[in-house]
Amino acid sequence: MDELRREARRVEHGLDAEMVQFGRLDMGEPDSSGAFEARCREIEALLHRLQDINDQMSRQATTATGPAAATMHVLQRHREILHDLMQEFSKTRSNLKSADERQQLLSSVSGRARRPAQQTRDSGRHRTHAPPPCRTGARGHSGAPVRCTERERHAAARAQRDPR
Repeated sequence: MDELRREARRVEHGLDAEMVQFGRLDMGEPDSSGAFEARCREIEALLHRLQDINDQMSRQATTATGPAAATMHVLQRHREILHDLMQEFSKTRSNLKSADERQQLLSSVSGRARRPAQQTRDSGRHRTHAPPPCRTGARGHSGAPVRCTERERHAAARAQRDPR
């Protein structure tokens, strides 16, 4: 039982480290979808390994003799840790997918919007400005760059056009 507990702790620590790296993925980089999928598979394999270890500990606890209350407490704690890690992984994966979809949508919309602007600039009729970056250098709690909302981008563009 002690060996399984040590193995569970090693896998839990490994999952914590993987989750930190997973949260830092920048989906805007080229070839990021491959890194995203690879990291997802690694984390899922570790989650399954931890589930297997918890199941083995449960089987041993039912056949072992000794302080049942302490053993049950340990098992419950490892189950809670697994549950928390699974929820965190699911939430982070969902957030990264949403951010990637939003980035793809914005890049496709801004690509279409720039083509006519580029044509008018080339013709000399109007001077256009590229949308300014929002909160340059801002970082979220995970250390990843903060992405701008459309509202912030429009406000920054207005501020650049009409400096007061």
